[in-house]
Amino acid sequence: MNHQTTKLLVKKILENPSGYLWSLQGLGMLRLYLSTEVRLHVWDSRFRIADVSTVHNHPWGFESYIVAGRVKQYRFKPVAETHHHVESFLCSVLKCGAGNCERTPPESAFLFRQLEESYGEGHLYHQHADEIHDSAPDDGTVTLVTRHFTKEDVDHARVFWPSGTEWVSAEPRPATPAEVYEITSFALAMWFPVHPIPTTVEEVRIAEEAMKNEPPVVLPESLKDPYELMRRHPEVFGSGE
Repeated sequence: MNHQTTKLLVKKILENPSGYLWSLQGLGMLRLYLSTEVRLHVWDSRFRIADVSTVHNHPWGFESYIVAGRVKQYRFKPVAETHHHVESFLCSVLKCGAGNCERTPPESAFLFRQLEESYGEGHLYHQHADEIHDSAPDDGTVTLVTRHFTKEDVDHARVFWPSGTEWVSAEPRPATPAEVYEITSFALAMWFPVHPIPTTVEEVRIAEEAMKNEPPVVLPESLKDPYELMRRHPEVFGSGE
């Protein structure tokens, strides 16, 4: 499948996002499971948790395809404390689940930050499970991530945060309809062909009437616990990173 076809299919999802179960991760990432292996990510730093711990690895390898936007990232290598240009971190092994995160006691870790990587629209990059990285996508960036489960343990990953600071969780939660609309609309405006904008009084009136007729999204009363949806559908929301 060529890039333009992929982008067109993803655009259709972003234009009609309300029929899907989205979750929002603390790194500022709206995500949708298309299958167990494949996820759609939409990045928006406005929804990033303040001071969230961003450096981590994964329990699975993956490849990330940039549908729209740009991803910058750094990979890190563990080194000795005496290594030149070393950065001092604390590290824990993390197991995430819906509504809770289990973390081992922190230990010291010394990392060497490698050269910045930058990937634009249509690019594909790969990462092994044990590789430590820190991603910084531009707002509105959309990626398709295919996970490769080559390890028996698919629940535990390592998280890192600078020495002298506190760890801040990026734990995912169900996204609200308003968050889904805001993030997907921003991505469409930033990176996808723009819809015709109403310019005459009559076109504006028609657009406003169409918006009024959109049925409101109502969540069931049974979902008062924001994590209940994730517990009911682990096959959709997954766990951890």
